[in-house]
Amino acid sequence: MLHNVGVFYYTVNNVPQHFNSCFGNVYLLVVCNSHDLVVCGYDAVVEKFVHEIKHPSTVGINGEFPLLGHTAVYANLCHVSCDNLALNSLLGFRVLFWHLFCTLCYVSSDEIQTYFREELFTKRTVSEYNSDLLELPEMLKQGKVHCRGVER
Repeated sequence: MLHNVGVFYYTVNNVPQHFNSCFGNVYLLVVCNSHDLVVCGYDAVVEKFVHEIKHPSTVGINGEFPLLGHTAVYANLCHVSCDNLALNSLLGFRVLFWHLFCTLCYVSSDEIQTYFREELFTKRTVSEYNSDLLELPEMLKQGKVHCRGVER
């Protein structure tokens, strides 16, 4: 664990698909020591990028582009890809994978060993997630560390 690193990449998805079909269009964002993520959190690591990505999504980038000519190009971040540990950490879900670990549904580790079709699992929704966030302070007061898998 001494030299574990966190590596963040991004792509711009609102360009024609054939431009994004190669690794040349996957951009390195940050390489950091994994321990820094534990100490400082994800916000400190990606805060500058989030600030900078707002500019091309609202103001755009003016220039001369092949096939497009002189124009303004707008770009939005719309895709995040991670392994389970990174995604759960980034989105504020439990990183202990023995109970309510999925970011898409409310499956437990016992249920996932028994059921194999997604329609058998209760899906997470935006309203349920927001409800879990509202319940979190009360759960913390009771000494619990999460509300249905949501920690922060």
